Amino acid sequence: MLAPIALAVVVFMFAMRRRDTPCNSESESPEAQELGPCFVLDLPSEILERVLANLDPAELIAASQTCHALRKVAKAPRLKYRSTLVARGYLDVPNRPTPPPWPREGAMIETSPYTGAKRATILSVDLPGFAKGAPERRDVSALSAAEKAQLLAEREARFDELKPAEVRKFSVSGPAGVYELQDGIFLLCKERSTSHDIRPTKIRLVPLASAVDPDIEEPIVPCKEVDVGFPIADLTMDPSQDLIVVSEHSPPAENGRPPIHRFHLLSLSTGEPHPLAAFPTLDSPPWVPDEVRHVSQQLLQVMGSTLVVLIAVQDELMAMRAAYHEEMFAWDWKTGVVLGRRNLGETLTRSSMALLTPTTVAVTMPAVIGPTLREMFGGVPGFMDNQNPVFIHPPSIDILSFAQNPNIPPPEDTAPLRRADSDTTTPRFALIVRLLVPPLRAGSMMAQMHMRPDPAFPPVPSSQATLGSRPFTQDPRRGVIVIEMTMDDDRLVMPMRMRPEFYEMFILRETLVAMAEEGEGRLHEIWDRKQAARAEREASPFSSATRSPRMFRSNTVSRSSRPGSVRSSPASASHSSGSSRVATPSDNKQRTYSAKPRRKHHADSPTRTFEWDEWGEHSTRVMEPTMLMRRLWVCSCSGYRYASLIRRPVPIHRYVTDLCLHDFNPHWWEDEQFKPSPQAGFSGALETVPGKDAGLGNAFPGARVRSFGRNMPTVVKSDAWDIDVVTRLPYRSVWRELNDNPKGVMIDDQRIMLVTHQVPDHNWLDLRGSCVS
Repeated sequence: MLAPIALAVVVFMFAMRRRDTPCNSESESPEAQELGPCFVLDLPSEILERVLANLDPAELIAASQTCHALRKVAKAPRLKYRSTLVARGYLDVPNRPTPPPWPREGAMIETSPYTGAKRATILSVDLPGFAKGAPERRDVSALSAAEKAQLLAEREARFDELKPAEVRKFSVSGPAGVYELQDGIFLLCKERSTSHDIRPTKIRLVPLASAVDPDIEEPIVPCKEVDVGFPIADLTMDPSQDLIVVSEHSPPAENGRPPIHRFHLLSLSTGEPHPLAAFPTLDSPPWVPDEVRHVSQQLLQVMGSTLVVLIAVQDELMAMRAAYHEEMFAWDWKTGVVLGRRNLGETLTRSSMALLTPTTVAVTMPAVIGPTLREMFGGVPGFMDNQNPVFIHPPSIDILSFAQNPNIPPPEDTAPLRRADSDTTTPRFALIVRLLVPPLRAGSMMAQMHMRPDPAFPPVPSSQATLGSRPFTQDPRRGVIVIEMTMDDDRLVMPMRMRPEFYEMFILRETLVAMAEEGEGRLHEIWDRKQAARAEREASPFSSATRSPRMFRSNTVSRSSRPGSVRSSPASASHSSGSSRVATPSDNKQRTYSAKPRRKHHADSPTRTFEWDEWGEHSTRVMEPTMLMRRLWVCSCSGYRYASLIRRPVPIHRYVTDLCLHDFNPHWWEDEQFKPSPQAGFSGALETVPGKDAGLGNAFPGARVRSFGRNMPTVVKSDAWDIDVVTRLPYRSVWRELNDNPKGVMIDDQRIMLVTHQVPDHNWLDLRGSCVS
């Protein structure tokens, strides 16, 4: 409330001074002439600081360039820290006391020979060795705004130059399959066998070193091993809420019929059921009566109290024709209430998803089978002819909403769920946006559309306990989303021997969030119109019987449907504090997609369909993967950054591996003050893929660390697409030549890890982490 009050004070004082000051300077009294004209600068610097805190970074820069006084105010630590947060895509985390040290009963203890510090470990994990002497450690539990700004600036500078503050090595022995990297915790399951038929039952938690704690003396969680007591299919975690969600593989039978899917809500620190969860498990029922299908894939994501699960299943008939049946569920994991579900239908390839807000999710739909194809092949066991893609729906990126209608009672159904055909009470996801990808040529099909990464975690309330202490965290509404696309083209070679084409599409998360919020605004408008029409019919039953629905719509338009306004959804309200502004219909300067798509839509439908030329060119960057080796680890995206490894040939018939970091943060291009200097090696040449311009392997021969940027379009010429794909999303790249040849790379907001596998000895992991925080 202080900022609006400050603005009101500015306007009131300015008006009063203008009223008391005569317009004719010749008739002014000596006192008035001595006082001079009225300026906002007469306000105390504390008030001005609060006023300027309401400006965006670009607006703050413009204000600071007006005079020396405002420039001095704009350099206040609080404003500088806030500008850095917004520009880099972070949110502030209130200071909290440092948690007490973890108990070490029953654990293996390592003691530093230099400082006497102790830490816990397990037999299969070799933590980084202790640094010689007393390493510099920083207490981040109680920092001022200036100290936080300095800490963030140092970290970002190291990322921008790929110059780590610490390089620490550790190893994990034994087979490992399921894994996760979040907030400085590397989680991986301990496989009981190299066979995929035997699922793991144990989870290993490995804390990672950082620049503020290089010897891991105060880890978020201690290095330990947790036996969950059941076979693990998949998992996800949220360290900010001390939560890990584990999917059980083939749960045992209960009441004569086992659920196909069961999700355990556990505490990350104890391995016991989470204390905030009303139910220790969430179940979903069999898909078909008296038939248990083979589960092919499960994707789990958490944001706040929302848990969304995407499940792909196969029965024997589907496996024969290489098809899947997919459905999505959403829970409030704290209460167990089912927020929504949606049947995605039958697909020729598995879908993927990314949570955008607590009530919206983006889903890739690569190859949905149409009804004609289902009628032709659905009832006939055997081969499904993939050479007939005319029966497949066009690939798209769908944004679904499970926001609750405020005009009806909220859902109360809890686990276990009923089957979809008998469930008439659970809300369904609403399709609010459909983004079409470039059209494919006849005979081509989208074989894969994998979306990365999981969303970041918003700051939890100060009253809620959390693991560790941190000064700031990534904004879950901002960052980059990468979609790995694979296309098969049967025109190039004989059938069943298609040559795949691989591309990567990068989209800013805030663009999808803006579309989602606009879609939920339309959804709320429809609910308001229907509620108003219902109220009018109840108030005038006789007159309403002769009036058409069109008349109701024209007379009952809500305030939120006025031009230039968007009603805020529950998703936006839950993260309004400290988040950056996103594109809205009234904010066209930030819009990178069409305000009014060409496709017609029904007045009572919230769905808007965007053709590729209406959104894709300026909102995305499509590139051929520059990494020549197969990526084995998928935690390669964090915030605006995307890490990859590139092998390039050098003389004497050998290869050199480069670490490449793409940065899609728009602050590099929005204002001259944020643009890198020309000495940074930025270029704006037209980039064509495939072609010599896209090779980039020999772009910087003999260089150790180089950076460049592209704000000119990339043109992709492909035999699979029907058009030349032109994309313009700017990005910046930093390359660093490595001395060895790792097999994979992982990244979070504080560090980069290079992964080496040692398969012959079943020591599948030898992880070397470059800590850049």
